[in-house]
Amino acid sequence: AVVSTQSTGIFFKLFGIVQFNITKCDPLELVFLYELVCDQIRRGLFPDDKFSLTELAALRLQYLQGDFSPDKEYTVSDVHRVTLPADTSNKPRKNSSGTLRGLGTLGKGTIRKLKDLYTDTEREDELLLAEEEDKARNTINDYWKTKAGLSKGAAQQELLKLTTRWLAFGYGIFEVLIVDNRFREQELWLAVGRNDIGIYPRNKSLPLEVHTYDSIISFGAPQVNVFRITIEGHAPLEMSTPEFLDIARLMKTYIAIMVKMKQEVPK
Repeated sequence: AVVSTQSTGIFFKLFGIVQFNITKCDPLELVFLYELVCDQIRRGLFPDDKFSLTELAALRLQYLQGDFSPDKEYTVSDVHRVTLPADTSNKPRKNSSGTLRGLGTLGKGTIRKLKDLYTDTEREDELLLAEEEDKARNTINDYWKTKAGLSKGAAQQELLKLTTRWLAFGYGIFEVLIVDNRFREQELWLAVGRNDIGIYPRNKSLPLEVHTYDSIISFGAPQVNVFRITIEGHAPLEMSTPEFLDIARLMKTYIAIMVKMKQEVPK
């Protein structure tokens, strides 16, 4: 989350959200929840199959800068993640055949040819990324214009109301690589919430699996960058992720809160 003035900013790394009902949050909690969701949108950790991420980016800009004006500047990556088109890897690249054929025998000049090949590919990717960024900016601006007159508070509320439709709203979202073949895809999201965890296809809003903490027997990191969750009635869920410590801490925090709340319930 971020709290800032025009010249300074204080940044907090925040994953844990206990109160998901935006109507019951106090103003400070609401700011943290709002900033968490906006950060997930910016980092591409929010589904795009049922949400218009460019519209959400426009609402973020309305919150930050007010009504649209052509002279207002912003960096697209601050409000929306831009990536290369999905089919880029299937397109033929200039001077690139996937082999060393055409570079001649290894020797004088070969290193330069290899360097030129990769330089051309990187330059092509940069041009494609800039093109995608321009498309995103135009779409964001079109949405932004439709938000004219919306106050800062109203822009915040509209974005939150739209995003609360996701089952994993307010969860900590982590990019993981599942090491076994139980799912069609290996690159997935692990969503960690107050009552459960979920496995989601990246950029999709519906989970592949959801498990409550009551069904989780154990969890931890058997080695660096590996996280394992043992679930009752299921094979262990093992994943590769550099964020294994953050996942473990968040799960421990939520379980501790759940235990405390159960103990406070009058018998």
